[in-house]
Amino acid sequence: MSLKIDEQNHPMQPIGLDEDDKIRFKPNEIVIYLLDRANKGIKTNMNDIAVEGFSEQDQMQFAQLIGYTANKFCDLSYVDEQTSNEVMNNIEQIKNLANFS
Repeated sequence: MSLKIDEQNHPMQPIGLDEDDKIRFKPNEIVIYLLDRANKGIKTNMNDIAVEGFSEQDQMQFAQLIGYTANKFCDLSYVDEQTSNEVMNNIEQIKNLANFS
């Protein structure tokens, strides 16, 4: 999928100390879950992820990483009001710049 925003950088992940005092990027537990299952040859779908009880932050980030439709993103049960408002504001700005509805 090619988007007109390809020239924009992805946001930097937070960095901190882990339990062994190693400096690491903050992991996304869903990505770790998927990698672990893939290494074991276990197929995984979105329903498998939904029932695992991941944090709202990891779920929101994962939806963004896989290119979820922005307006549908706001309808997801784990998206908080502040994030939804920010996404909707961004959608309106893009619509205004692109002159479409």
